[in-house]
Amino acid sequence: MPPSLGQKVATSPSELVARAQTIATAVAAKHACDVDRNARFPHETFDAARSAELLSALVPPELGGAGANMRDLVAMCTTMAQACGSSGMILAMHHIQVACLVRHARRSAFFDAYLQEVADRQLLLASVTSEVGTGGDTRSSICAVQREGGRFRLSKDATTVSYGAHADDLLVTCRRADESPPSDQVL
Repeated sequence: MPPSLGQKVATSPSELVARAQTIATAVAAKHACDVDRNARFPHETFDAARSAELLSALVPPELGGAGANMRDLVAMCTTMAQACGSSGMILAMHHIQVACLVRHARRSAFFDAYLQEVADRQLLLASVTSEVGTGGDTRSSICAVQREGGRFRLSKDATTVSYGAHADDLLVTCRRADESPPSDQVL
C-alpha cells in the first residue's frame, strides 16, 4: 500500500550511506579548503545532510529514522571525513549523541518523542559531556541538576562544546541531584 499524502517514507540505511557519499563528493569536498582556511562550520554540508535525512540515521524506524547500525554510521562518517575532516568529525560526534539517547533513554516517553523530533526536524546535536575538575572522566560529573518546583537549573563548567553555536540542541551530562554520587548521571 502506498504511503498516504504527507506520510514520511522510511529511508533505508544503505540509501543514507549512498546519500552521504554524494554529499561528500558534491558538497563537502568542494568547501573543505574554505572550511579549514577560515576555521568555520561546514554549513553547506550540514544543510545537505539535513535535506538527505542523514541526521536521523540512527533513530529507530518506529520513531521516524532509518535504524542504521554502526557499520552504516562508520561508512557515512568515513566517506564524509575523506572529503572534509571537519564535516566527518561533526557528523560522527552528532551520531554519538543520538546513540547515547537511543541506547540510554529509550525507556522514556519524553526521549522517544524527542528522537521523533530529531527525525522530523533533522536536529543537529552537540555534546557537553566534558567538565572542569573530572580529569577527563566523562562518566562522572561534578555539576548536578537543581530542581525547583516543575523546573530545573543546571550550571556546568564545560571545557568544550564543539560546534555548539551551530547545533540545534546540546546533550548535557550531569549528576541526578546534589546528593548523587559523581557516576549517577542523567542526560
